Formats: sequence, structure tokens, C-alpha cells
Amino acid sequence: MSKVLELRKELLKKETELLNSENPEYKTSCMFRSNMYSQRGQINVKTASVDEILEAYKAIKLHEEAAKDLGLDTKHLSYPVSDWVSDFKTRISVINREKTLAEVAKLKAELETLMTTKEKRQVGIDDLTNKIQGLK
Repeated sequence: MSKVLELRKELLKKETELLNSENPEYKTSCMFRSNMYSQRGQINVKTASVDEILEAYKAIKLHEEAAKDLGLDTKHLSYPVSDWVSDFKTRISVINREKTLAEVAKLKAELETLMTTKEKRQVGIDDLTNKIQGLK
């Protein structure tokens, strides 16, 4: 097997692992806002950018510290602060997964430009074989 086909096989394995990874489970409603008394600045954690998550994290940690200093409950919008932090981390892992999948797709495209006609034919045969076996 050529080096190009070996690399393609590794990329396909990595892509499959990423695609088959668990769907994230969030613990909160995912509708976060730093000021619980205002709808302004609300973000959906499931679609937020890294920068939005970072700002939300800073706000929740500030809330947590203030509540602890005053001896108050550390819930925010009816959820424990730890649940919000967990959801922020989950979103970051989803973003990283999406970036990795995009990088794998880019590398696969680059590898295809290096493949010989014979290797491309073999890949086509392998892909068809897998599709046919998937019909059973």
C-alpha cells in the first residue's frame, strides 16, 4: 500500500471517530445572560463563539465569587454555576471537534491531488465495496 493510501486511511479513521463521537449533553437551558434581570446580552451556548463563551465564563465566575463572598447561593438563572461551566466546556469541545473535522476534510482534498490514477481507482473500488456491504 502506498504512503498516500496509508495517510488517507488514517484520515478516514480519524474522521469516523470524530463523526461517531457522542452528541453533547448540556445541563442547562443554554440561554445564558450575565445579568439575570435583563434579556440584553443573551447568548445561546449551543451556537456561541469562543469569545462569547469566554465572556460568559468571566461573568459567571464573577457572579460565583460575589455570591460566595456574601454567603449566598451560587445558582445563576436557576442552574448551579458548575452546570454553566460544564456547558461552556462542552461548547468549546464541540467547536474544537468542528475545527478538526474541517482540517481532516482539507487534508483529504490535498491527498487526493497527490494520488495516482491507479490509487484513485482503488479508492473508488474500496468506497463502492463499503457502500455495497452497508446495504446488507
